[in-house]
Amino acid sequence: MNTIPKPVERFPFPTSLCPPPVAQTSARDEFRPAKRRVPYGILKGQIRISEDFDAPLPDHVLASFEGRV
Repeated sequence: MNTIPKPVERFPFPTSLCPPPVAQTSARDEFRPAKRRVPYGILKGQIRISEDFDAPLPDHVLASFEGRV
C-alpha cells in the first residue's frame, strides 16, 4: 500500500491572521550608489607595512584564537 505523505503546510495558522508586510524587498542594485573609481596608488607613501607582518603570532595570541585561554 503506497501512500504519499500529505504536504506540510507552510504556515501552521491561517494566513488571514498574519500581519501585513512592513517592508518590501527589491533588487540590491536599486540602492547601491554609483561606483567611483579610486586612482591606483592614491595612498602611496602614507601606509607602512612592518617587516614582521607575516611572522608567526605569539603563543598567547594563538591560544586565544584556538580557545585555549
